[in-house]
Amino acid sequence: ISGSALANMFDVRIQKSESNKGNESGKSTGESGKVDNTLTDAQKSRLNALENTINDHLTDGDFSGTLRDLQGDPVPNGRGGYFDHLGEMQDSYKSLRKIKKALEGSLKNPNLSDVDRALLQEGLNKANSYINKIEELFDPYGGIN
Repeated sequence: ISGSALANMFDVRIQKSESNKGNESGKSTGESGKVDNTLTDAQKSRLNALENTINDHLTDGDFSGTLRDLQGDPVPNGRGGYFDHLGEMQDSYKSLRKIKKALEGSLKNPNLSDVDRALLQEGLNKANSYINKIEELFDPYGGIN
């Protein structure tokens, strides 16, 4: 699944729970009567931050620009300077690590619904995948700080 498709899935699933009023048990139900996600605002925020980080700062162009920075061949910005792909990638890495920690904490909750657990695990898997991709990019150059 592409990053934008997965982002769309997160957004749709999260928005769906916000648009449902819920039933007597306090669980939000979709039109089919099945239980939708009941993520907290903080959990929704973490998943949205993950998608924003990926979509805005971890594109193929960001990875290739970071590699050029690491190789000492930065990308000109057209205004007499250079893009700071390296700094952007380091900031994104820090953001992903913070999101990972928050998602791991959320997943320790034994009372999560299956839907919520699946959404949070999907987010954690995606964060881990990008963390690994960044670390692999930096490994030949002494690792990421």
